Amino acid sequence: RGLILESFKTFLAEEKKPYRVVIFSHDNPPDEPDITGKRLAEESKKLGLEHYHADIDGAYSTIVDGKRYVHKKGDKKGFEVSAEDTVVYVRGSITDKLSWADLVTQLERDGIFCINSRYCFETCSDKYRTTLVLKDEGLRQPKSVLISHKEDVDDAVKRLDAKFPIILKTLEGAMGVGVIFIESEISLTAIVQLLYKLDKNVGLLLQEYIKTDYDARVIVINGEVHGAIKRPVVGKDFRSNYSQGSEPEKLELTELEKKECIRAAKCVDGVWVGTDFIPSDNREKDPPFFIEVNSSPGTEGYEKATKTNVVRDVLNLYMNRDNWLHPEPFKSIYGRK
Repeated sequence: RGLILESFKTFLAEEKKPYRVVIFSHDNPPDEPDITGKRLAEESKKLGLEHYHADIDGAYSTIVDGKRYVHKKGDKKGFEVSAEDTVVYVRGSITDKLSWADLVTQLERDGIFCINSRYCFETCSDKYRTTLVLKDEGLRQPKSVLISHKEDVDDAVKRLDAKFPIILKTLEGAMGVGVIFIESEISLTAIVQLLYKLDKNVGLLLQEYIKTDYDARVIVINGEVHGAIKRPVVGKDFRSNYSQGSEPEKLELTELEKKECIRAAKCVDGVWVGTDFIPSDNREKDPPFFIEVNSSPGTEGYEKATKTNVVRDVLNLYMNRDNWLHPEPFKSIYGRK
């Protein structure tokens, strides 16, 4: 009995042992400071979690004596990681460089829990791909069509079948950058030609414009709504991003909106995501119009408006390892459960 009791005590001690945290992010000052990455490091320290904060630019992984390590640029010693005791928090976009995305794939293939997965980042970084995934689940969205070529503008407008003004988006973009309000076909043609001149490989999307005084950002974590903010349209602008100067306010969601946001997060394999929508006129009965799912949602404006500490809440959530979602080794990045 004594041996059994000691073994059980040892088991409990192991269960209570804090997990280890890896934070990958990329600081692009002064335009895109890594606020949330720094907050994750600060809160990990306060919670007593051993952590390793690395700029993903230059980071790499090695296997030494059967153990996997991650390294930041210039650090040959590195930080040991494993599927049993490590959670990797990925901030920013890993789709800017294939080497960044491939680093996440290396860890996922070892069964290490990454927030979020490569599939999630790649789906959310392509706005049209996001619309297709949400459409598969029957989620409501503004009408959207691709512009396939700089001479395809007229045909794209006909396929969209919406009145001006309309919205033009680059397929990749963040913080409201790459979203343009278009009031006429003449303006559309001129802007598309300019964008193709600047980048002949640019991807463009036309979207129906839905007039609104605000849109909503809803944080979904592990399949549950953490909270929501209302983002008022900025002055005479049509955008409502915090990074563009919008002053967010706490928003109470309807049960229908909560349900739809959870569905949207699951569509993109999102563990910690921001789902953005334009509310319907009848919020209780009609589903919202989803405009984006963000795989690396900012926390500064959200925490200020909701009076919460979402960074600490996320870190605390994964103290319980039953909440960990281990990727299957060698799982294809295509498809989803």
